[in-house]
Amino acid sequence: MLRRQQLDRFKKATQTQHLSSSSSSLSSSSSLYYEPNYPKRTRLHDFPTRASEKEMAKHDRYMIHSLLYTEMLTEEYLHRHWKVPDPRNRVGPWKFDRKVCIAVRIRPQREIPYINALIMTLMGAHVEGEISTSLNKRVAAGNRLLSYVDLNLVNVDGTVKEHDHNGKGKILNLNFVKVHNIGDRNRYVGDNSRNYYSKRLENIVQMLESARICVESNLPWCLLMEEYTVVSIDFLNSLKRYVIAPLESFAASHRMDKTESDGEVFSRMKKMSVISLFSAYNTKTASVMRVHNVEYSKNQYEKDRGKINSELKAMDLDEYDFQYAMYPIVEEPSNSSNGKNDHLVQGGLDTAMLFHTSMVESDLIPMLKRMKRKEERRIAMEQIKGIFGLDNLQGKEEDGGATRFLDVERELSLFTGIKRYRVEPSLVNRIGFYDEDFQWHNGNSKDMKSNLGITNWLTDPRFVFEPGDYYEGIDEYCELDNGTWIWDALHNHRVKSCCDEMYATHKRCLGEE
Repeated sequence: MLRRQQLDRFKKATQTQHLSSSSSSLSSSSSLYYEPNYPKRTRLHDFPTRASEKEMAKHDRYMIHSLLYTEMLTEEYLHRHWKVPDPRNRVGPWKFDRKVCIAVRIRPQREIPYINALIMTLMGAHVEGEISTSLNKRVAAGNRLLSYVDLNLVNVDGTVKEHDHNGKGKILNLNFVKVHNIGDRNRYVGDNSRNYYSKRLENIVQMLESARICVESNLPWCLLMEEYTVVSIDFLNSLKRYVIAPLESFAASHRMDKTESDGEVFSRMKKMSVISLFSAYNTKTASVMRVHNVEYSKNQYEKDRGKINSELKAMDLDEYDFQYAMYPIVEEPSNSSNGKNDHLVQGGLDTAMLFHTSMVESDLIPMLKRMKRKEERRIAMEQIKGIFGLDNLQGKEEDGGATRFLDVERELSLFTGIKRYRVEPSLVNRIGFYDEDFQWHNGNSKDMKSNLGITNWLTDPRFVFEPGDYYEGIDEYCELDNGTWIWDALHNHRVKSCCDEMYATHKRCLGEE
């Protein structure tokens, strides 16, 4: 009785406070909402909301399945299905030349094998038995991916070492993957010496080397990704249809002459500087999908959450269709979002950035070089302060605090004066809840650090890896005239049914066949 009275008083107070503070941010209004059974905090749980627990369950499924999938990658399987296709002898509908250089920043020493999940989803998560039935027998399973992309893994953990734990050794040794060790090329990578190190400088150098790899590939498109990501099973088709094809069509229709490249058209027309393939921002609701926020979890999560076909069938909704849209991002001053940092999260926080390679060479690399020199000067000034005992002096912080946080998407847009875009729902989803390098949350990663190592909840709940069959278990059952439901052995037949008197004595219905 006492608890009921307490809950009633809490709800009344909550309603009053909410009406008087409707303009407050999601993060600040979380305390005004109550979600039954949450937060869950034990030695095995640390979930502030139901939405966060649901998204973590997806994360765990990706990781466990990817570990099992890695064990399937035998030499025989890879030789049969994942040979790099000969450009002179390509078959099937993917006969065109490669277009996209993918450069993935990886940390092989990371305990959680995120790279396994990304490679698994890129490869389609096939199992041995479904290859022959789901794909043309004359075309290897990997033909689509390997005909279209050049896949590069950029090792940022310093020198090359053996990384056999969690199946990473198999991933790093795949015949169609190129592994680049940038620790051999740059002193800043993997060295946290106080003399010349900062996390921002390290990230700049890593991004710079990844960009150079794309330029060296001579492919028209460059996709820079983080390893804690996954892609949908329709990734290549959707990337072509909803992103690359519309942009190439725009360039073709606005070209001044035959010698003008697509990138030059984008730059001249100020069409786009970068496209984020990940977005935790929902344009329809004009808000960030914060799954750790009580208000969002309670009121909006179920509306946003990506649903597979069995759920859609049960809800009498249409079959899932992979559809995406590009939205321009309007840059706002850093102090215009009331502390919510929405101006940052409207982009993808450098999770999966698509550039035209010509603009990587003309804009991105020069900007990163400039940022590198500026950060080196800042570090040098810090050294001078330390030598002369001037640590307490407050120097001017350049770029509005950018020395603490690197957001290449936003900074490139400001550097070039050309707008950036995001894709919704995400073509590439972020699942890096345990990313130990995560630095963004009101400028302080400690705000989100949990006792289980969870550092953030940035993800797109709309993302669906594979929708599955448009089918629900009830389709296998039928109802007799007396209201009894029985399993219909003839459920695959369009006309016949065991609940029909005409077929009730059929051998299948009687269990004799």
